[in-house]
Amino acid sequence: MATFKAEIRTKRTDGLYLVYIRVTHNRKNAYIKTDWYVRSSKVKEGVITDQTVLGQCAIKIKGYLDKLNNAEDVNSWSVKEVVDFLKTEYSKIPFIPYCQKFIDKMVNEGREKSASNYKCAKKSFETFFGKDITFQGITSYGLTEWIKSLKKTARAKETYPKAIKAIFDAGCLEFNDYDRNNIYIHSQPFKGVKIPKHDLPQKRAIDAASIKSILQYDAKTKQTEKAQDVAKLIIYLVGMNTVDLFNLEEKNLKKGKICYNRSKTKDTRDDKAYIEIGIHPDIKHLFKKYRGEKRLLEFGYSNDRSFNKHINIGLKTICKDLGLPPVDTYTFRHSWATIAHNDCGASDEQIAFCLNHGSAHKVTIGYIKKSFTRIDELNNKVIDFILKAKIEKKTSNKKTEKPKEQAQLSLFS
Repeated sequence: MATFKAEIRTKRTDGLYLVYIRVTHNRKNAYIKTDWYVRSSKVKEGVITDQTVLGQCAIKIKGYLDKLNNAEDVNSWSVKEVVDFLKTEYSKIPFIPYCQKFIDKMVNEGREKSASNYKCAKKSFETFFGKDITFQGITSYGLTEWIKSLKKTARAKETYPKAIKAIFDAGCLEFNDYDRNNIYIHSQPFKGVKIPKHDLPQKRAIDAASIKSILQYDAKTKQTEKAQDVAKLIIYLVGMNTVDLFNLEEKNLKKGKICYNRSKTKDTRDDKAYIEIGIHPDIKHLFKKYRGEKRLLEFGYSNDRSFNKHINIGLKTICKDLGLPPVDTYTFRHSWATIAHNDCGASDEQIAFCLNHGSAHKVTIGYIKKSFTRIDELNNKVIDFILKAKIEKKTSNKKTEKPKEQAQLSLFS
């Protein structure tokens, strides 16, 4: 067991000595600074004689001994580990600053999108509990009340509590030393809390004829032209998310295929959410049209969020002109899956594989070397079905110019 003694070391220029607590453990010494000083007149042959200071040090030493008595396997520690343990005060650990530290780490690891979701959860939590909430101050009752305040949200009522729980659990692992039974965060507030499921989203899929109408739309502005091109890329690349489309690099283009890791799940899957999709002949010209320098495709936007936002604005204009319900970029991912299932006879498992969703057969997948040609085969069926779809003509007082309509259809001949 460690021993302690109040000592002085070097005399300061003002004639005072700073008092230290000497820690001796396994024949090694280390020192902990105190807030007390003694004058030269209170030191005799290097020994402190000031009874007031000695009394304060005795109280401090007793606290150290009590703390060590509650720890396990102290004899195996180094003297530095003993000192670090004694100097650590975790009676009230601020939670909000730790949240920010956790989020900053995610950003530094390149997980900006996930970090933005955690940032929203932190903001909601801080608004409800205040910025001074500590780990020890989080209770099951408080969490339940906070979750109740989120009940009208579609997704936040599930995603926010899960994010805060992940941060809380990470804090417990960082501050608690379970090997030595040095526990500073004793509570488990999430243990008795039921986190609700998010609302199921409305089906976003549109039929093949509507997709064909959008792809054949006579774009009159740069914005609608770009939106139409991106919609086509998404459909022909098996419902690729815009964040992945935006961030494609030259290295992702290999032998006529787009080879990439899906941003949403690459950090949580053993296979890094890797997928390969063949480039259909119908979209090769778009890779030339938008060929970039820093990225494989350059669309003129600074980040993927801005890109997605402006493409959706363009799609809204197209749908309004065509008299269709408004769609967004994610509609085409849903639509690809729906057409593959309902019109091309693909199984749920086939579609999950094509959309790069995680498999329920994790052990089995670990044995199998994936063949991505199955994706291209099903993708060709989906594209063929869309191109063969019949578009219902709308009644109009204006006469439709037949040559122009034929010109539009020739795009997919």
